[in-house]
Amino acid sequence: MKSAAAIIPVNTETLLRACQSDVYDYDWYVIHTNPRCEDRAASGLRARGFMVYAPQEVVWKTIRKRKGKCSKRARVHRPAFPRYLFVGMKAMDWELIHRCDGVAGIVCMDDTPVRISSHEIADLMAAEDMGCFDFAVDAQQVMVGDRVMLTHGWFDGYKATVKRVEGKSEETKRVTVEVDLLGKATPTVVPIDMIRRLA
Repeated sequence: MKSAAAIIPVNTETLLRACQSDVYDYDWYVIHTNPRCEDRAASGLRARGFMVYAPQEVVWKTIRKRKGKCSKRARVHRPAFPRYLFVGMKAMDWELIHRCDGVAGIVCMDDTPVRISSHEIADLMAAEDMGCFDFAVDAQQVMVGDRVMLTHGWFDGYKATVKRVEGKSEETKRVTVEVDLLGKATPTVVPIDMIRRLA
């Protein structure tokens, strides 16, 4: 597999680690999964004895109920790096990895698997444990002038500036933002659960 990829460092309930120090016992690589198959690939890799780290971020999700019922918001976990997993191994067995259900391939650069420092993996685990990837923004925390990132829809991943906050309840709260699009500030209105506040 020949690919150039840049990995940007980041619910650990399913993470198999007895303690943080175990991370240093492995060589770490990046696995590319099939769409929406992160959990399936992680389960298959763990079943074959690999150490797997799948960073999770926390966001708000609006749960729509049946007609006549009110919607509600819930905090949900989702992959911090969709379609990517970090896999620790003591001995390379690429064939075994490729045979795992949900695995699309191994991230390589110039035909060489991309290796991640165990110190970086440990730092990511510690950051996740400390809540650094909890992006579920409370409505009362958003103020005019805040810098935010959109997390859903056409502008997913774009940065924006809050211009107005409207709505009385958590479910109806909407935010008017100006999106930085091709050097031009483009206004748009989004639900509160579609943004995360930037530091």
